[in-house]
Amino acid sequence: MKELFWDLSYRHTFTTVLRARASLRMAWGNETMTLIDTNGGPSRVLAIQRRGDFGGGLSNFLVGPELAFFIGAELFLGGSGK
Repeated sequence: MKELFWDLSYRHTFTTVLRARASLRMAWGNETMTLIDTNGGPSRVLAIQRRGDFGGGLSNFLVGPELAFFIGAELFLGGSGK
């Protein structure tokens, strides 16, 4: 299995108890999967490409990676948030 994984995150602290975070994750890769028939039929081998071609958006522009974008917040209760 060959894989390239890339993760970029940005975190901004507003106060000692509140932080915002944005992340972008991309992955490229491939692997081979073997499917075995439990009823005695022939096995099948699949070549799987890790790509996220979801139409004509950012995935096609970036040569089809598996792409995820995340926005979140971290809230610290009962502590300083350090």
